[in-house]
Amino acid sequence: WVQESRELFALMNVILALIHPGQYEAGRKGLRLCKNFHATVSSARAWESVFTAVGIISNRVTVPHKDIGGYLPWYDLLFTCGDYDGGVFDIPGLGLEFSYPPGAVVAICGKFIRHHVPMVRGNRVCCAFYMRKNVQTWADSGVPHWSME
Repeated sequence: WVQESRELFALMNVILALIHPGQYEAGRKGLRLCKNFHATVSSARAWESVFTAVGIISNRVTVPHKDIGGYLPWYDLLFTCGDYDGGVFDIPGLGLEFSYPPGAVVAICGKFIRHHVPMVRGNRVCCAFYMRKNVQTWADSGVPHWSME
């Protein structure tokens, strides 16, 4: 799966580099260290994402929630794909609702902003890219800051 996802990983890396260069550089530093650390070298050499984790959500309604895995104040990137209609990305606390068609990418500080995705007609998969705090702390990638871009 990781080998087949190289293009998706590259796309998410480029998007992150554009919207939050500091987070991108911290992720690159962490990945570089993992590729040279004896305990992680074999897995990390196949991994091309600057994000330290990817969650896969398939055909699931997500109730309004905040993400527990991310690293405040950095972005999570959510990529959705599949064969479905009627996709909506909702931020109820702000009264915002966005179209969420196949191929959409959403950047959100999921640990800070409550969000949810209701049921769709068809089959939907979401790849949620995020940074794990413990990896970034281990990599000493610096104190995370809000994006100023």
